[in-house]
Amino acid sequence: MSYEKVRRDLIYVRIIEQVKLDIASGRYPNGTRLPSVRRYAKDLGVNPNTVQKALVMLEDEGILFTKRTAGRFVTNNKRSLDNLRQTLADEEVGRAMHCLKRLGYSTEEMNELVKRTWRKLSDDV
Repeated sequence: MSYEKVRRDLIYVRIIEQVKLDIASGRYPNGTRLPSVRRYAKDLGVNPNTVQKALVMLEDEGILFTKRTAGRFVTNNKRSLDNLRQTLADEEVGRAMHCLKRLGYSTEEMNELVKRTWRKLSDDV
């Protein structure tokens, strides 16, 4: 596999991840029309085919849907969006806990770290 192919694939995966995060965080609430493929591609500085591939994958997952001539929209299925949000949270927490475990943190130390970090984040807001 060529370096360029791997690089392209990474770009489309990152686009998928970003769109999912934008949806789960509420930037694009359910039923919202997404920017066009060309607009996304221009904003990201990537080939429109790469954006198209990412958005088709999100349609296949049921996160987006297309209305002919009107564009792509975020699903109106609240259960799908709740599942997306939960899945993203589970993945992030899992990555963090895996890293902390590798660093030698005990469960109690992880719990304390989470509490301390949450207080710090709350103070910053």
